[in-house]
Amino acid sequence: AKKVQVQNTRNTMLGGITDVKLKKKAQLVVDAAIAGVNVTKVKASFIAANEIAACDVAYLKMDLAITVGTCDAGDASNATSSRRHLLSNTTYSVEILLSTANVDQFGINAALTSLSTAGITTKTTNENAFVLLSAIPGINGAMLTTFQSEATAAVTATAVAAAYEADAVATETAAIELETDATATEKAAVDLAAEATTLNKAAVAAAMLVPPPSRISPSPPLPPPEMSNPPAKNLLVYVASGAAAATAVFVVIITCYCRRRRRLLDGVASGAHTSIDSGYDGVLPTGLIPTFRPPHPWPTQTVDVLQADGSNAVRGVPVDPQHFTMTATDKA
Repeated sequence: AKKVQVQNTRNTMLGGITDVKLKKKAQLVVDAAIAGVNVTKVKASFIAANEIAACDVAYLKMDLAITVGTCDAGDASNATSSRRHLLSNTTYSVEILLSTANVDQFGINAALTSLSTAGITTKTTNENAFVLLSAIPGINGAMLTTFQSEATAAVTATAVAAAYEADAVATETAAIELETDATATEKAAVDLAAEATTLNKAAVAAAMLVPPPSRISPSPPLPPPEMSNPPAKNLLVYVASGAAAATAVFVVIITCYCRRRRRLLDGVASGAHTSIDSGYDGVLPTGLIPTFRPPHPWPTQTVDVLQADGSNAVRGVPVDPQHFTMTATDKA
């Protein structure tokens, strides 16, 4: 709506201009203002027969069509009209206005490059569209103010609309991509279902080829895992302990036996008593003869031993001559 409003104001403002060339120039500047872009002004000098020829040469050197811009040419030598008409070729100062509303920036840059390549010196500036409009004859000042306000609002609205349109395009593109992905996923699902059906059929066919299982008696249970045997270990400990105790008792018995034998022999050999220490206290009863086993090796000497009452002598008792001494009273 704002763009339509500013276009109506534009048409009203340009309606007061009667010069065709001037009106074309104003039209280019007004369109640039509505588009919100600057106007590129190019100035250069060209040799031509007249002003129209000079503009034609300029467009030719720039490799642009004459419809995309406006051209004003003036005599650069400032010669009089009569003098100018006498000259076949004159240098003209040419001013060309270009706008990205009519030609893109790439085309403008390419035109300037072409002039530079042809060895033509140029002066290029970017001009504000509203400033250029204020310098064009036939433009009403109040109308220009209204146009500037409406053009600015239209530019803002156009930018907002362009942003919304870009978002819409992006959303539509994303929707198309999602739809494509959904189609691909659906196709993959169909392929998987077909493959599952094929595998199911193959499994059924394979199951039919397998014979039924035979009746086999169940296997006996596995033996418990091998573990350490604490009872056997304890039994060994008990046996070892018993053997040690028996050995100790045996040693004690042998020790006591040896000591008793030693005392017996010591008592017999000393001659201090007429009785033999056989484990009894006092004098042996009459008629009893103690028996004992002397130590080995047997000594080479023997003695006769009497009891206390002088009877029942024990004769031939072996003794160790190194430890036995007899007195007169002890002899048999």
